[in-house]
Amino acid sequence: MLNELLNAGRFGARDKPPCATCGNRTFLTRRSPAAAYALKLERQTFTCVECDLDFERVVDADGKVVRSAVIEDLLREFDHP
Repeated sequence: MLNELLNAGRFGARDKPPCATCGNRTFLTRRSPAAAYALKLERQTFTCVECDLDFERVVDADGKVVRSAVIEDLLREFDHP
């Protein structure tokens, strides 16, 4: 339990990025391992409180957004085998 509390902020879990549509803040509504990189990357879904837009991002353990064509291909393959 203590370990879960200490790791709660990992992967940028406390981030509240602005909505790309309306600019209001969003909340993290889902966290899941990012396929083959489960221990190093996390897929996050954010939802806007105003317009209900959902968007995803993939981050590393420090909460930095990962942009890689290889990773995006792997995630698509995992979602749609």
